[in-house]
Amino acid sequence: MNEHLLYRAFTDDLEWILNTPSLLQDDIRLFRPDTLSSIDLHNIRPDAESLQRARRQKLGYYFEFLVRTLFEAHPDYDILAENQIIQSQSRTLGELDLLLRHRPDDRVIHLELALKFYLQVPSPGDLSTHWVGAGLKDFFHAKLHRLYHHQLRLPEKARVRNCWPEALPFPDESLLWLPGRLYVPAQADKYAQPVTHFMDTPWLLNEKAHCSYWLEAEQGIPPQAQALGKADWLNGRPLNDHSKPLPAQFSHPSYASPIYVVPFHWYSNALHAIHNYQQTL
Repeated sequence: MNEHLLYRAFTDDLEWILNTPSLLQDDIRLFRPDTLSSIDLHNIRPDAESLQRARRQKLGYYFEFLVRTLFEAHPDYDILAENQIIQSQSRTLGELDLLLRHRPDDRVIHLELALKFYLQVPSPGDLSTHWVGAGLKDFFHAKLHRLYHHQLRLPEKARVRNCWPEALPFPDESLLWLPGRLYVPAQADKYAQPVTHFMDTPWLLNEKAHCSYWLEAEQGIPPQAQALGKADWLNGRPLNDHSKPLPAQFSHPSYASPIYVVPFHWYSNALHAIHNYQQTL
C-alpha cells in the first residue's frame, strides 16, 4: 500500500474523530475531543506496519488505536492503563478502555470509547428503540443502557467491592467518547428527526450528529457509488477498491457522507428484530 496515501488517510481519520459531533447531546459525562485540538496531527506518524495492522482489524479496534495515538502524542496527557480488566475474586466485573492523567490539573480520567453507526427504522413503540446496527443485533438503546449503568460506573463498582487495582489511581471522573454516524431512510427528511430520549439514562440524541441515508438493495445502488472498507467509514473516502457484501457503506459524489446499502428485505427483518427487542424491556 502506498505509504503517502496510508498516512493521509490516517491524518484524515484523526481529524474526523476530533471534529465529529457526539451522537448524544452535550452532557457532563461526555468527553470533549476539542481539548485535543492543539496538537499538530501531521506530526503524528506511527510506524506503517502498526497502522496497516490496525486498519485491518475491527473498526472499534482501529478507533481505539487512533484515540490512543492522539493521547500518546499530546503533552497534556499520560496513559496510565488501557483495556484494564477489573476482577472481583474470580469474577470479571468489566474492562476499562483508558485511564488517563490530565497533567495541567493532575486529574485522573476514566474514558470509555465507542464508535457507532446506527440506522433508524420507523416502527411502533419507544423512539429510542428505533436505532439499530445494520446486522440487527446492536441496539443503540441497549448500548447506552450498558454504558451508563455499567461501563461508566465500573470504577465505583470496583471500589465498593474493594477490587480496584492497587497500582492505579482512582479516577476523578468517568467520561464517554461517542462519535459516529446516523442513517435515516432514503425517503426521510434527515433534518426533522424527533427528539429522542434514551430511557433510563440522562442522554438525548444529538440533532447535530452526522447523518446520512440508508436504502435497500432493491432501490438500486446509485451509479458511481464506491464500496468502502470498514477502515474508510470514518472520512468516507475509499483508500482501495472494494467489493463488499451487503450491508455495506458506499461513498458517492452526490452525498457529503457515506450511504448505507442493506440487503433485500432488511427493513422487514429490522421491524421483527426491534419488536423482539422491545419485548425484552
